[in-house]
Amino acid sequence: MRNQQLVQQHYDIALKFMQAANYLDAWKNFDKAINFGGKSPVLLDCKAAAMSKLPEWRNHALEVTKDMITKWPKDFRGYYRQASVLYAMKAYDHAFKAINKAVDIGPTRSQNERQYKAIQQLRATIIIQKTEADRLRASNDEAEAQRQAIARQAAKKARINYTHLLSRDILLTIAEQGMVDHPGFIFRMAGVCKSWRETLLNQPGLWNTIVLGKKRAVQKVTLFIERSRGRIREVKITHQLETVLAEKIATSLAPYMPNVERLTISGDSLVSSTVFEHWRYLLHGVKYLRVFQIGGGFRTDENVIYDLLPPGSLSLRHFDISNYSCLLMDQVGSESNPAYTAYSQVETVSIRSTYIFLRKESAEEMLLSNFPAATSIELLNNCYIESSDEKLPVITSELPNLRSYTNDHSTSNVFKTIRAPSLQDLSVPSLRASSLKTWLSAPGLAFCLTTLRSLDISSTSFTDTDILSALAFLPGLQFLNVSACPLSNAFLEGLARRLAVSDQENLCPNLIALSIAKNDQITGGPVTRFVRSRVPGGGAALASDSDTKEQGKSTTRTEVKKSVSSSFRPSARSAFGRPTKPPFVGKDSNQSIPATFPPNETCAVSQPPPSSSLPSSSTLPQIRWLNLDHCDRIDPSAISYIRKYVKFVGHSFGTPDANRIAGKGRWRWDAQWKEECDTGEGGCGLRRVAGTKDQWYVYHTCELDVVEEERSWTKGTFHDQRRHCRGDPFIRAIHNPFSHFPFFRNTNNGLSTRIVIVGTLSLLALRPNYTFIDKALSKMQAPPPDHSAADGINGPLNPFLITPPPPDGKEDEIPGANESYR
Repeated sequence: MRNQQLVQQHYDIALKFMQAANYLDAWKNFDKAINFGGKSPVLLDCKAAAMSKLPEWRNHALEVTKDMITKWPKDFRGYYRQASVLYAMKAYDHAFKAINKAVDIGPTRSQNERQYKAIQQLRATIIIQKTEADRLRASNDEAEAQRQAIARQAAKKARINYTHLLSRDILLTIAEQGMVDHPGFIFRMAGVCKSWRETLLNQPGLWNTIVLGKKRAVQKVTLFIERSRGRIREVKITHQLETVLAEKIATSLAPYMPNVERLTISGDSLVSSTVFEHWRYLLHGVKYLRVFQIGGGFRTDENVIYDLLPPGSLSLRHFDISNYSCLLMDQVGSESNPAYTAYSQVETVSIRSTYIFLRKESAEEMLLSNFPAATSIELLNNCYIESSDEKLPVITSELPNLRSYTNDHSTSNVFKTIRAPSLQDLSVPSLRASSLKTWLSAPGLAFCLTTLRSLDISSTSFTDTDILSALAFLPGLQFLNVSACPLSNAFLEGLARRLAVSDQENLCPNLIALSIAKNDQITGGPVTRFVRSRVPGGGAALASDSDTKEQGKSTTRTEVKKSVSSSFRPSARSAFGRPTKPPFVGKDSNQSIPATFPPNETCAVSQPPPSSSLPSSSTLPQIRWLNLDHCDRIDPSAISYIRKYVKFVGHSFGTPDANRIAGKGRWRWDAQWKEECDTGEGGCGLRRVAGTKDQWYVYHTCELDVVEEERSWTKGTFHDQRRHCRGDPFIRAIHNPFSHFPFFRNTNNGLSTRIVIVGTLSLLALRPNYTFIDKALSKMQAPPPDHSAADGINGPLNPFLITPPPPDGKEDEIPGANESYR
């Protein structure tokens, strides 16, 4: 009797804990009741119901239900509670089997309507969730099947050999383009398959370039001679070779050197001497000659070109010699001299860090006069050593085709005796001269000053006044490099556009690029006004300090603040510095360049060009390239403002880059940028020219460029075809290596070849759209239990009135959640 009271006591306590949702203490009290009163279906059912509310105790609840089924197999309550626990564990299939068993052996509606409704309610809930789970599982299986099918298809395509789809012409073009930058590219292609190997090995034109490096030089020479059938067109020695090895190579190549068109030699004096000795007078058709000597050593007894080229040869077009020591002329110069004949057709000359044995007093004049057909001459860091020979006369007094001339650390003016009427690019950094205007007044420059395109006078000691007075006679100048020059703000004020009412002419009306790097005096204000004055419609710059003062007196303090915080309009005070008065550059006779030609060769630029031939002040071109590297007095906010108007603005304090400061290489000041270059997909950019290290071109993706080229790509030219492909969004989406090949063009017979390689695989993620059961069903729960019922097995806590937990194991917080399903 006492145990029965303890059982009832713990049973009541457990009911209170159940009502308070304290399921842990509830099932513990149910367990105590079982210990005092023994196992019964009602107590075990209540314990399992309480444990099923706690996710960590559901496995134990399942064991309790199994114990119930084992002891009372004919009682439906064990199956019902097992179905409820399995439902909470989302094991819908097993829960469905258990609830069906409970339906089979449970009471009918007439026997016990409450128990019947509880069983049917749980069965309906399980059926709904099982249906949804089956649908979700089916959709997942379908998506997985789709993914596996795609993976199988991709693996199948990966095993397919597409090498036979490339025609022989396309295959050879790919090999040619790949070998431009990578000489060993042909070996990799030959190893792809047998058909490629047979095609490449039997094409002599692919094996006519020999690049000798560190490994297997002799074997490579033998192989290339055999596969090219002796038709060697180019020889490159890129690494230092031993003397014995160099002799073997020179001996093997000697019979084939008459056909060589390009020769590059890099080695010490012993290697060069060995090669030159075996190839003496054998370069009958060489067009490009580059000699780069590694290490020291002198070679003064012979002429480098006269050793290699036979007498009377006119094939040489490009001559490049670096870090060498030689005698360029070993006999008295004359136009009939064989050595002079070898130089007579050279177009580009580059001599760097070389010891040249010539008379110092006229070394540069004699050197230049030996290249009458030159279009570009570059003399950098050379040293002229006094020669014991008698003075060589100047062979020619005019270089009619010279377009570009570069000479650093020049002390003499070669243009006093040599005329260059076609000169466009003049670069004389570190020029040592007393006056720039005097230096430019040489007779040889008289006919090219008005058309001079670029001028580089960096690292010189010229002042503001000297440079500005000289610029008055360079109306066609587009690029000016005055980096590392002692210039002040007055220089930029002098370059700014004049007021419309001013009688002064604009200096450099065609200027679009300026390099003024390595300057510690220039501030942001003058730079900003100079750039803004060149913007179309930007108005003229402040012409003088007095104008600024008068304007400042007429403006209020509020207007001054407004002008400081505005967009730095040229007509207002600058936010970065006070404008200084620019030096006046007039047109009086004292500033004109004197004529030094004979009477029949009067200097054409003794006076500045008339204003009628220059653009008006309202049509000055906009500055597109500006280098301000290592200008520490320029405020960063001024740089941000300048970048709104200038395409390229350099303002770096890192390691100085000579090409960046001089506007060369990938920082070319004359790169073909357009105003629409920011509108293209991905943005326009620079690309390196294949086979070169410092030559770049602009790759356009801008919309205007694409539209114009799409209209004209059917003209049949290679460039039109390539630009049209570039305008195609499907081809722009991938890198098409064949778009650069000349085989992809339209021909006059109407045949057209256009290959599009598409390497994009589209995967469609299938997401089935199922209609889920209305959430309102989850709110339809049984009414609260009736605790006024009689005690007994179906008394205060009827096990069939305990609502099954939701699938996620969390208690529903919606009002009425404890109500039974209808």
